[in-house]
Amino acid sequence: MIGRNMISAESLRAIAWRPMLESRPYPNSAAEVALQPDGTVQIAVKLKKMKWLIPPLSWLIRPGLRRRYHLQDKVAVTIWKLCDGQHSTEAIVDEFAQRYALTFHEARAAVTEYLKTLVQRGIIAVEQHL
Repeated sequence: MIGRNMISAESLRAIAWRPMLESRPYPNSAAEVALQPDGTVQIAVKLKKMKWLIPPLSWLIRPGLRRRYHLQDKVAVTIWKLCDGQHSTEAIVDEFAQRYALTFHEARAAVTEYLKTLVQRGIIAVEQHL
């Protein structure tokens, strides 16, 4: 039994997810995006300069200035296109759940994991709304 001042485990999980669901993912403005005729997307993200790469070492080692990603999967392209700064993460999850006939929780797990990958690669950023 839950007392007056106690929060149920289900309510606690909902509270923990709320800020993430209210956030808005948007594309990295510094990334170069090329929409392909076949519906795929190529994205080039500028890499950070490595602090240890100084002359004369930098004369010998020439790392690439950009990392390229190719979003080939229809699902990946759909999620990326919804990361426009206008849709909240919750709206993206709802759209994904509707489009692929998933429950909200199944869609949330898939979408948030993919968004995490896009953030780690520098393809998108997430703005937290407080």
